[in-house]
Amino acid sequence: MATATDTGSFPAEFISDGNVKCRIVPWGECRWRLESADAQGVFRHKGAIQALSLFMGEDEPRPLADTNDGTHIEISSNPFSIKIFSPSGKPVQEIISISRNGEKTVVKGRLLDEEAIYGGGERFDSLNKRGRSFTLFTEDGWNRADTTYIAIPFFTTTRGGGFLVNAYEPMTADFGKCSANEWAIELDGTHSDIFIFATEKPADAIESAYRLMGEGSLPRRWNQGPLICRYWPDLSFFEGKRLVTRRNKSALGYGAKDIYEKHCEIGVSPTAMLIEPWPLGNFFDNTEEAVKIRKYFGERSIPLMIWMYVGSVLSKSVSGFRPEFLVHVDIYQDDKLVEPDTSYIPKIVGRTINPDSIGQSGKGVEMLDITNPEAWDWYINCIWRKLADNGIRGAKIDFCELMPDDSVDYGGLCVKYKWKNPEVFDGAAVHHAYPSFFIAKLFREASKMLEDEGGFMAFARGGGIGLQRAPYSWAGDQTRTFAKLREQLRAMLNAGMSGMPFLTCDMAGYKYERDVPSVELEGRVFARAAEFFAYSPVVQTHGDVLNVYELPIEAQEIYRTAMAEREKRAGELDDLLKVSCRKGMPVMRPLVLAFPEDKRTWDIDDEFMYGDNLLVAPILDDVEERKVYLPKGRWIREDKANSPQTYTAEAGGIEIAVEAPLGVIPLFRRIDDYSANE
Repeated sequence: MATATDTGSFPAEFISDGNVKCRIVPWGECRWRLESADAQGVFRHKGAIQALSLFMGEDEPRPLADTNDGTHIEISSNPFSIKIFSPSGKPVQEIISISRNGEKTVVKGRLLDEEAIYGGGERFDSLNKRGRSFTLFTEDGWNRADTTYIAIPFFTTTRGGGFLVNAYEPMTADFGKCSANEWAIELDGTHSDIFIFATEKPADAIESAYRLMGEGSLPRRWNQGPLICRYWPDLSFFEGKRLVTRRNKSALGYGAKDIYEKHCEIGVSPTAMLIEPWPLGNFFDNTEEAVKIRKYFGERSIPLMIWMYVGSVLSKSVSGFRPEFLVHVDIYQDDKLVEPDTSYIPKIVGRTINPDSIGQSGKGVEMLDITNPEAWDWYINCIWRKLADNGIRGAKIDFCELMPDDSVDYGGLCVKYKWKNPEVFDGAAVHHAYPSFFIAKLFREASKMLEDEGGFMAFARGGGIGLQRAPYSWAGDQTRTFAKLREQLRAMLNAGMSGMPFLTCDMAGYKYERDVPSVELEGRVFARAAEFFAYSPVVQTHGDVLNVYELPIEAQEIYRTAMAEREKRAGELDDLLKVSCRKGMPVMRPLVLAFPEDKRTWDIDDEFMYGDNLLVAPILDDVEERKVYLPKGRWIREDKANSPQTYTAEAGGIEIAVEAPLGVIPLFRRIDDYSANE
């Protein structure tokens, strides 16, 4: 039975060093929930996880009365500290301060001299967060390395434990930048709610957090790709080519039939086509082009997906629509009400910048009031039933970061929501909560609807806690360069360390740099991307860049070979996806996750494990060789079938130089008796 020094019973209530009323309670599976009361001394009880469960109509997660898990805590008052111990008695976390700073709450903890920390969601900047400070707030980063489209406030360390901030509110995280041996979380609001994991391995902390946030469903085989998506006007019509000159001087405007057949000609058959809906009258309006597309791909059993804004109603012309189904807001400018009871969400320039989110009105975007049960029923039974009847099996859900928080000043502009059920969202939580709620529920309801038709795929760009339920997501807009290719891999590994095992990216990038690269260089970037995306949970292409069949023949051949290798390993991937759904263990695993005791793995972000025993070392620069670190064990280079070479690494590992000409990705299989999850 869990015990607490100086308390004797649970929930244990106490006063922090900042004179903040707090309580802690065991939560089962090596979890502890630490809450601080608000400025009035009231505990909220409802954090992000509880709010999502209530919205989904699930039983509210509650602590187990007697876990008998062997974990325990020690609470001291002078100096203030809360020490959390694992079942074996190992100290895995220490809270050293809980205080308020105006309308914000600050929680601080201890960092060991040698301790690395990971998590925070899908981030491009670094894998190890030690020595860094950043904001957990989603925005359209437009190619910035310091941005994130998915904010997951879960962190784990090489000590083995971790913690999850149970909130959608914006927050900042500092891990040893301001104070070398401290971490600090500063939350918007006068309270905090944190789950602490008293595990001894990072993998166990990830599993516990993943299950707490909500498990995902096993993806169908067609979900795994390659999924073909293009920037408008590609895929917007059935066949023929329109020449559309963009700043990069490339020709766009290939029809869906053309793009599909050209992929098949080079030996790669897409598993799904993602249709841009604009010229199609939102596709379900039975236009001639939509009928042609539906018939052609239906005959070939190729699922169709559509692009959409998060929460978009897609069409107000569908029978049964009522204006009250839309989100309504009052818009304030410099504290003055300038537009009352409007149904559009304005473009915000300030804390979140979404240059493409203006919408057709020129003012903003109209979105579904998901707190209105009648609106949701109409949306599922009319909108999505009609889409399903017209062959649509999934959605690529974009601009998940566009929802402003309620009553927050964005550079003089402020919105106040008029939800049908005002109890669903807290004011400072809407930005992250709305897309997470919408995507989780859409995925569940549409999956039920299409169970007998091959299932449903929700493919989302952003959100927060709960997004992993969908389960697939992709990471924003990056350019097609080697530098950004490295960042894409880093984002995928970061997501995996945050309890999101299924993140991918627009393979090789979404757009060009300002100066158009040569076709040859672009082909090499794409080829190197294809080499390691073959070992990712899903492959999808998108952007206003050249299609693969417009690249040099060598790049096409490497793409075909990589996808053939992926297909050969389909059974292995299925097994890994099952583990991912059950435990949250990512398909692409940073080396530190498999070898947390090996300090040399802590900062490696250009290699990963594919499952337990296959080490993948991508080429992320315009070179034909690289250095590879091999942790302790016996390894055989698997990609050199004609002359396999075996390496033995003792404790401390070894670093080797390997040749990898274009078309070769270094692969090393561990051949001794070992499992990363033993």
